[in-house]
Amino acid sequence: FRPSVSALQHNSCPAMNLAEPLLPVASPTPATPAGASGSGGVGFGIGSGAIGGARRVLGIVQEYVEALGASLGVESEEEARACVWLGLQAHLANAVFTIGRNIGPAMFIAKAGAAQLPIVMFISGFSVIGIGPVFAKWSKGKRAAKVNYEFCLLSAALLLLLPLPIAMSTPGSALGIAAAYMLFLAEDLLPMLLMMQSSSLAQGSLTGHAAKRLLGLIQLGCSTGAMTAGLAIAPLVRTFGSTALLFVQVLLLLASLWPNHMAWWYEDFDEGREGKKKEVQDASAAPTTSPAGPQKADDSQRAAQQPIYRSPMIVALAINTFGIIFCKTIVEYQYNVLLASVLSTDEMVAMTGQLYAAAGFSASVLNVFNSPMMRALGITTTLLICPVSLCVSALAFAAVPLVWAAFLGRLVDLTLRWSINNSTKSLLWIATPREMQVRAKPIIEGTVKKMTGSCTAFCIGVVSVILVGDHKLRALALLSAAVAAASSVVCASSGRMYHAAMWAQIDRRELVLDEDADRARQYGSSGLLHLW
Repeated sequence: FRPSVSALQHNSCPAMNLAEPLLPVASPTPATPAGASGSGGVGFGIGSGAIGGARRVLGIVQEYVEALGASLGVESEEEARACVWLGLQAHLANAVFTIGRNIGPAMFIAKAGAAQLPIVMFISGFSVIGIGPVFAKWSKGKRAAKVNYEFCLLSAALLLLLPLPIAMSTPGSALGIAAAYMLFLAEDLLPMLLMMQSSSLAQGSLTGHAAKRLLGLIQLGCSTGAMTAGLAIAPLVRTFGSTALLFVQVLLLLASLWPNHMAWWYEDFDEGREGKKKEVQDASAAPTTSPAGPQKADDSQRAAQQPIYRSPMIVALAINTFGIIFCKTIVEYQYNVLLASVLSTDEMVAMTGQLYAAAGFSASVLNVFNSPMMRALGITTTLLICPVSLCVSALAFAAVPLVWAAFLGRLVDLTLRWSINNSTKSLLWIATPREMQVRAKPIIEGTVKKMTGSCTAFCIGVVSVILVGDHKLRALALLSAAVAAASSVVCASSGRMYHAAMWAQIDRRELVLDEDADRARQYGSSGLLHLW
């Protein structure tokens, strides 16, 4: 799959002409001697006509594809390739995540009972206290593609260990409960870390300017992964059973190594060009740099090396993550408890697969229009969509605590988290210094997320002791609505901090602007990987 080095050594990336290099051009055949058969000439004429027709068709297709890409915010062939490979990697990663979030709770309830669900959620959250720092130390100094490669292989190996104890155990037995806990923890932690690393791969490949246009299209791959996995779960469960989905996850993890390989190879090639990029950026900044320029650069480095809790953007990201995960955990618990009371394990897995398929379709529609929506509404308004919607859906469930209300609540949660929330959160990460990203992201995307799950599980346990039945579910919904409302306030301030951070990057000449594009492009410094 590797491109030729000579092709990558070109400094510009001209638009691909599908009509010329993709099909071989036959060389003229010598004249047929007198008396010889003319069938070869006739065959060549037919072949040339077919090739010419194929070229014309490919040219027409290219025109339509380029027009579609331009309407979606894709400005070059280079960006189109990045969207394809990063979107494919996100597609496979979210398919693994979707299957894990289906079979984890359903099989746990079948083996250990719904009463122990808050306990295992609490344990899963606290386990990240140990796993998060280990993962951060393991990934430090490594490229995102290499970390993703190693983690996919490790996850596949661990998932292969689970089917045997699950198949040999009976519900309620000691082995069954132990196997249920191992399955839930594996399906809760591994997909979470996988999705975190998948987003890191995309964020490391885009500048802030490109991210605002392309993250929606990359998230389209993520949401379609949930849709296709959700549609496939029901027939797979009916044919092979729920345990067989573990082997499907392993196959998807191994398949994701292909797009990851493309990103990893280019990172090796791209490393040698970083010095040239820096020279161009320094040269373009020289005529306009004031005497305070070096001082600004030093201030930027000190800001990137300060403790993460002193960064307002990092604190806002942590609070936003807490709010979204708190609401998500509440609605997921309500959904699992209500569904488990009326459906069998296989029926519950199939129904949840249909939920994820519907959410994937809805998120795909939003992702297609993500970029124009952010341009029209602005980053602050777009940030507010997710917490406000979660607040409204929680209040609706509090009024009508039924299965269909829980289904709709989860549909809203999944749709927004796979589209608008992921895209806006990635923009906020891009606005933070890279050194701080490396230190803070495992803590926020790992420790904060799972500790929020533990905190939510503790709240569920306390409410379960005080209230029962519909009263318990209503109280949890009202608590979720209150947290979502508080998160909305923080989201409003996050938008202002994003604008301030991006202007600071422009002031320090860390962001390549339109007037520098021609000069920077000759060294490939568009901030986007040539993933082909």
